[in-house]
Amino acid sequence: MMFLPILLRLLPYIAAIALAGVVAWKIQHWCNTACKDARAEVVTLQAQIDTARERATALALLWADGLNKVEVKYVEVQREVRERFTTLRERAGHVRADSDGAIRLGSESVELLNDAHAAANPATSEGDNRPTQTISPVTGDAILTPEAYAAFYVDAAEAYRDAYEKWKAAVEAYEVLRNERAGTDRPVSPEPR
Repeated sequence: MMFLPILLRLLPYIAAIALAGVVAWKIQHWCNTACKDARAEVVTLQAQIDTARERATALALLWADGLNKVEVKYVEVQREVRERFTTLRERAGHVRADSDGAIRLGSESVELLNDAHAAANPATSEGDNRPTQTISPVTGDAILTPEAYAAFYVDAAEAYRDAYEKWKAAVEAYEVLRNERAGTDRPVSPEPR
């Protein structure tokens, strides 16, 4: 019994220590929970950032691959066009004037100009309702020998075809980027409307 009065005197101190212990435990538990939640959120956000970075890298690689394919195709087409126009330019060097020196084009010249026109204007696809583009010859007071006229026409046809192929390659490159971004392989017609 002797301990009872001492115990009663120490009871407020024991209660204060117990209360302080409970409060400290609660604070520690709250801090640990908050830290765990914050760490979990950081891990989740980092995973999302990594996923986004991987997707962006994959998309950039797809775009680069698609653009590379368009460029390779463009270079091949340009090589074929250059070869075709080299042949036409050689033929233009053999065009001769009629006896009176006037620019009257014979059947060989007309055939050459028609071939140059066909080389400059690629075949249209099915369902294409665009009017056929033509290259206008020199008008006005220009005086040309038949050889110079034919060479000019071939140069104009080549320039037109080059512009057409560059435009077509630009449209195809845009389609690659757009389709890869949308996740589709659905091409859109590169022909103007």
